Amino acid sequence: MPSIPVTNTREHKLAWWIDHRLNVLFRGRSRDEIASIVKAALDHAGLKWHASPPTVSVEQILADGSIEAIFFDDIDRMPKRIRDDVLDLLRSKREDFPNLKVIWAAVSLTDDEDEFDLETSDPAHAEHFDITVDVRSSTS
Repeated sequence: MPSIPVTNTREHKLAWWIDHRLNVLFRGRSRDEIASIVKAALDHAGLKWHASPPTVSVEQILADGSIEAIFFDDIDRMPKRIRDDVLDLLRSKREDFPNLKVIWAAVSLTDDEDEFDLETSDPAHAEHFDITVDVRSSTS
């Protein structure tokens, strides 16, 4: 993986991750804030992207072949079959989908959780992403 340039802005980091086709897992308390950050970055990059609800399969999303980015919100709460398909796509080289540049996903803490339990609940999640980013709420 190329070394990440030193930058102090979130926008530069997000753009760099897109330019270098890095798959990112975002973790935070605010689903809306994470979704807003991701959607703004993908729009700014001019990508044709899809935000996946938890019931839409990977095959449905990539059916027309023109999608360049996918955002899976709350991947940890998706049905196991769909989550497994997402992880399979992350593990593959994606040769069947040459336009697909990035797969970004989010997991969120609930108010009663003190820390992320992603690794203990399913270590397969984080290890298949190039980067894991903790998003701190701008209101905290």
